[in-house]
Amino acid sequence: MKETRSIYFVFLFLFTTLSAVCQQAELKGKLYLEPEYSIGKILPSHSEFPESFAQQSAFLSLGVLQQDSSRNWVKFFNYPQTAIGFAYSDFGNPQVFGQSFNLIPELVFSTGNRHYKTSHIRLGLGASYFTKKYEWPDNIHNNSIGSHYTWTFRLGYYYNWKLSEKVLFNLGASYIHSSNSHVQLPNFGLNTILLNASVQLFQDKPQWEKPHVEVKRKEKLQRFYISMYLGTGWHELGDAAAPKFTPKKLVKSFAIFGSKVFQNSFRLKAGATYRFYQSYYDYIRQHEVDPFVENPVAGASNILLSVGGELLLGHFGAELEAGINIYKPFYSTYSDVFEKNVSGLANTLKAYIPLRLGLKAYAISNEKAPLNNVFIATHINSNLGAADFMSITAGYVRRIAGN
Repeated sequence: MKETRSIYFVFLFLFTTLSAVCQQAELKGKLYLEPEYSIGKILPSHSEFPESFAQQSAFLSLGVLQQDSSRNWVKFFNYPQTAIGFAYSDFGNPQVFGQSFNLIPELVFSTGNRHYKTSHIRLGLGASYFTKKYEWPDNIHNNSIGSHYTWTFRLGYYYNWKLSEKVLFNLGASYIHSSNSHVQLPNFGLNTILLNASVQLFQDKPQWEKPHVEVKRKEKLQRFYISMYLGTGWHELGDAAAPKFTPKKLVKSFAIFGSKVFQNSFRLKAGATYRFYQSYYDYIRQHEVDPFVENPVAGASNILLSVGGELLLGHFGAELEAGINIYKPFYSTYSDVFEKNVSGLANTLKAYIPLRLGLKAYAISNEKAPLNNVFIATHINSNLGAADFMSITAGYVRRIAGN
């Protein structure tokens, strides 16, 4: 039962992925298959990082080159590609890191006015299964991966050339990060830099030149919303390396946001969040930590203000938030006890800057700008770049202005 919550997270993520696949099926675009080979190197994350040879990965993506001019988000994001990528990776040290199997939804942005002989930015966020993780006493050198299941984030750049009317060749580089979001320690995470080569094999000949579509006056309108959510998260109390095998504790949250949506495709938001850390509360009471023991609920609370952006792709959303903690009193004590190797500016930034990255699935497509909508979501939450907890949320969105 040790990884039940990680499995639950993957199950929910697969549901979100299926929502994205269903959304793609409704759109007018050109279907393609993309095999890809990557080679690179793991970036060491701590001083005792084990040695490894070259990492090699094989990707196979099923994607759609979006060409439906009637969809606002397709035009807003300059006729992007949406894809579901499956990958197998060997990290150059099978005894410690083993291999991984990845499922990553991706969004690819083109920077030019045509789909070939131009630069592309690739963004992906998904899940991975690692065949090896930290084990005592059999695999004590793997402080990067503490659970079989992890999040995986991919950021890539490539340039492409047209080989024929149905084939593109891509050459580029990517950065990949895998982490279980502090759900199970140790969790330094695994970071790799890769060189990538791939071909895109289209089922039908695409329209290579992007159409110029006049934006109607109605489409220029901006809509305003208010939203709120309730969330439940999980983490283990400790630093990235230790203590190991501690109980998983809940992080409960409530948030309210105001937002402006542009062309039903991009949400700019700002709001406030309240969080309660059960692990902080239990530690305060167990160790009678002054001065928090007089009011452990307040000591275990966190209030933050944040701003964020969300890509809206019909029923599907991907968002990033950055904030500032205006109240998190126990964090300094937590840092003194568990993060003795972190000090100075890095520690200060971690104490005050929370980040949040995740995926959403909406009941009603954002293309319809509904008056009321609901969503479920899953997120990685961090203290700056250090994972804090993984969360699952359910929320409500209400349009308050705009047609």
